[in-house]
Amino acid sequence: MKRLIVDADSCPVKDEIVQVAKEYVISVIFVASFAHFMSRIEGAQIIYVRLIPCKIGKILSKHYEKF
Repeated sequence: MKRLIVDADSCPVKDEIVQVAKEYVISVIFVASFAHFMSRIEGAQIIYVRLIPCKIGKILSKHYEKF
């Protein structure tokens, strides 16, 4: 199954992402800093990291294959 990894900090369209991903059978992984704690999202995995929010994108691009 394909995976979609999303920088979830300040992402306004989380529900829409999950809805479209379900249509295309893609699993969704949201990555957020602890400062941006969010409620559970049905159909998605949430991973929290201890980082400065603006650095999450750089870390995802460097380590995306590990997910």
